Amino acid sequence: RFGLKAHSNWRMPMPMSASEVQAMVRELEALREQHHELHARHSDLRADVVQQSQVALASAALHVQTTKTFAEASMATVAGWMTAQTSHQLILMAIEGVGQDAKTRDLIARSIYTGWASIAVPCLEFVLSRRTRCRSGAVASQVRLVETCLPMLYAWAWKDLVEAVFAYLGNLFLGTLVASACLVLFLVVLNASPCHRRCKEAVSAGGARATLWAHLVVRMNKMSLAMGFALNKVASFLPQAVIKRLRSPMFIFFFQFVYCL
Repeated sequence: RFGLKAHSNWRMPMPMSASEVQAMVRELEALREQHHELHARHSDLRADVVQQSQVALASAALHVQTTKTFAEASMATVAGWMTAQTSHQLILMAIEGVGQDAKTRDLIARSIYTGWASIAVPCLEFVLSRRTRCRSGAVASQVRLVETCLPMLYAWAWKDLVEAVFAYLGNLFLGTLVASACLVLFLVVLNASPCHRRCKEAVSAGGARATLWAHLVVRMNKMSLAMGFALNKVASFLPQAVIKRLRSPMFIFFFQFVYCL
């Protein structure tokens, strides 16, 4: 009636005993534990692979960012130096008839360029910080390139001005020491002033608080190149005096190498 005639060899399975049922249950429990263990190992392996991939990607990204930062800083340094020298020569040609002393004309030319850079660079940074378009693409890349070069334009201008002041003072130790001390004192007072702290916070926060005055005040603190040049000039007086008395190029190289260290 139920189709069992076509399957005459089929037999009703015999009922299992309690011991056989318990054995099967134990096997199923063992299989379940093995499945959980395999799943846990798979999860750990997947987590290790993901972590290693993230570490590798972070390391590669850091390497690319470091190389990019170095290239941009090098390019900005060259751009600042070339712009300062070109502007200096053009200004010297314009004031050729001013003064009789070359040191005086050089100081005037450096002062003019430094004054222009001290105003133009913060103004450009203020304008670029307010941009709302061109977030990506070739134009945005050029804007970021200009933003990278602007601080070096400012730094090279002040460094060349400090060098011109030292040359105007005759590169004497006392005059160089006094000028360097004045520059360092100015930077210390500026960093300690509440006005500079408020302006720095405003520029970092951006928005309406980042006014043109805030950019001007914050940019005044970016004279590390000039301060480093001034301090190195003072510190190198003694080594240079010793080097002038040395005759052997090997001793000169060794002494200069030790001073650099």
